[in-house]
Amino acid sequence: MTRLAIVYHRPFIQAPDGGLYEAEGAFSTYVESLAPHFAEIILVVPARQGEPRGYRLSADNVRLCPLPDYDGIAPFYRSLPRALLRTWRDSAGWDLVNLRVPTLFAPYAFAIARLRRIPVFLLVVGDLRAAAQAVPRRTWKRRLYRLYVELDERLLDAMAARSLTFCNGRALYAKYARPGRRVIETRTSTLSAEAFFHRDDTCQGQRIQLLCVSRVDPRKGLRFLPAALATLVARGHDVRLRIIGPIVGSPGAEERAETLRRAEALGVADRVQLTGPATIDQVFRAYRESDVFVLPSLPGEGVPRVLTEAMAASLPIVTTRVAGIPDAIQDGVTGLLVAPTSSEALAAALERIITDGALRRALIANGYREAQRHTAARQTELLVGALARAYPGLFPAQATPRRSLRVAIPLAGFNPSGGVQSLIHLANGLAARGHRVRFVVPDFAAQPPRPLAPGVSVRALHTGPLPRRLRQLLYYLRLLVESTQGADVCLANYWPTAYTALSAKLLRDRGTALAYNVRAYEPLTHGALAESSAVGRRLRSSWPAGPTACRCPSWSPRRT
Repeated sequence: MTRLAIVYHRPFIQAPDGGLYEAEGAFSTYVESLAPHFAEIILVVPARQGEPRGYRLSADNVRLCPLPDYDGIAPFYRSLPRALLRTWRDSAGWDLVNLRVPTLFAPYAFAIARLRRIPVFLLVVGDLRAAAQAVPRRTWKRRLYRLYVELDERLLDAMAARSLTFCNGRALYAKYARPGRRVIETRTSTLSAEAFFHRDDTCQGQRIQLLCVSRVDPRKGLRFLPAALATLVARGHDVRLRIIGPIVGSPGAEERAETLRRAEALGVADRVQLTGPATIDQVFRAYRESDVFVLPSLPGEGVPRVLTEAMAASLPIVTTRVAGIPDAIQDGVTGLLVAPTSSEALAAALERIITDGALRRALIANGYREAQRHTAARQTELLVGALARAYPGLFPAQATPRRSLRVAIPLAGFNPSGGVQSLIHLANGLAARGHRVRFVVPDFAAQPPRPLAPGVSVRALHTGPLPRRLRQLLYYLRLLVESTQGADVCLANYWPTAYTALSAKLLRDRGTALAYNVRAYEPLTHGALAESSAVGRRLRSSWPAGPTACRCPSWSPRRT
């Protein structure tokens, strides 16, 4: 398989045991999504010293080609000779290079790859020129920075003209697409099955929690949030604002100071919390604890991944109509779009969401469905497929892929137990690998205790208006013929579902493979040792090869 080098500016810390840590983890999820498709991934990134902390990268085929750490343009150029020497030596073992741009080292890595005759592809995630417009030219350093940005933009355009290029959103695609160029629109994503959190509504308490997940720099427009917050408070809403994200250089420090100064001047400083960087797991928890997501970006964005994350967490969204954001958010359907730099427009849109329950619930439902279309797995499928077509020599023809399986999982019913939770986790994992999974449950216990991934469905068998015991009996009678319906594999997990699955196979679906995933020590929980009447224990233990043996009934178990 191919060895892929990825060049980016996010620093990593390497632990004594070899583990790699990133402060936040969004970039790490991109690396993890690519790792199964390559023999090795080499991260050409700054390496920091210190105690390992943050997000630990889970892929085990990733190593560092460490660059000197830097914080700013001047320190970068002071360390550039060492970075070039280290990269030149390491690049002898690379097969393919991914430049995630804009990033300072990208033009130099591109030149090394060209000298080594290594294919290069770009992933453009932001617009540096547009972002620079948000930085006021008050000093000679800022004016010099604008000149540097123009040079970097020209170099990036030249690299895009000579490489396969993926652009994050329609605005960046339009910027770099030209006749004869290989430019593909994509959408960066961090969404795995575990990122989805389904709820029907928010804003149910007296206090409303607003959340903004954003790097702190001038192009994010954070300084316009305090005035919007003050307007909402003046109109009688008890709102709080939490901002999560790292400070980006001296412009970011100025943006943070200005945001806090405005909050103090408007009397809402006690309602604003800037918590700094957080790991992606901590960010996902913050989404679930919040009521409304707000992102007041200025020009310079691709498509911010946090918008898709917020939709996956069932949050209504208010953001600005700039750059690639309208690609991700349809105004009035999956969120509300407002003009940039307008605190009044932000306040009005936030108040609409807080006060209009029907609108809020519609935005949540539509956004959740939209997020399901933009998972990390889908982004990786697009990217790797395009690479295989562009560089067939690096991606030799694979064996015929395994076909998608239809898996049926009959349950006694959904409940919050650990066994059911783990089965949902298993189903979500199978769906992430392209299989179609269906839970079969009774209609009186048909609400899953945690979100189901796209590709996982629920079939609730109707049991009618009967007493609970009779409904349970009717459910198992229906399972006798319907456990395996239309399935390639039926996964039983509790002894009544094992017998009903066997019956359904014999009566109707002889081609279905049966498997038994034992969830507990069944002689104790449901068999001869269970807490039951003497007659019940006798009947259970006397069934052929029943739960007392803690194995499958008359058919052989298959390992799962």
